[in-house]
Amino acid sequence: MPGVDHDWLASYQDMLEAPIFIGSSSDDLPREIRQNKWSITLSDQECTFLTTSDLLILLAKVVENRQQQLDQGNSNHGMIFYLWFDEQALQLRFNLISDFHERLPFTCQLNVLPTPGPILDRYLHYPYHEMIPWDALHDVSRVKSDPDTQESVVLDIAQLKLSPHQLVRFW
Repeated sequence: MPGVDHDWLASYQDMLEAPIFIGSSSDDLPREIRQNKWSITLSDQECTFLTTSDLLILLAKVVENRQQQLDQGNSNHGMIFYLWFDEQALQLRFNLISDFHERLPFTCQLNVLPTPGPILDRYLHYPYHEMIPWDALHDVSRVKSDPDTQESVVLDIAQLKLSPHQLVRFW
């Protein structure tokens, strides 16, 4: 793998092998969110030598493992793997929930992208990775009584449907 530091990839071995929780009803959503959430926090230095392709390799390994766990489980339903860039936490985050949930667990508007590439690229090229300086923060206070003054937050996400005993079509 050109560009990928194998030690960097190995540092995520625990995440790659983390056991998943497969819910059996909509009541299990909070537990699925809590147990199936992972994040990647990279330093400025790591972002200078890693590429979007490197992160795609890591994500492919994660998805492959989650698919294997789904295949080995006793579930008759699939799961949705989704990822986003959390700009406040300076993290690339991803999660896995059962596909019978009616929507992803966000209260903001979602922009579902066909591939994770733009999200990964934005994360790698974001000007901050370790800390957002005070002078870069913006006031986002709003007048709560007037919904017309509120800017709607739109979150880019990429999602992938995993089904038991089916080949993964990784983006």
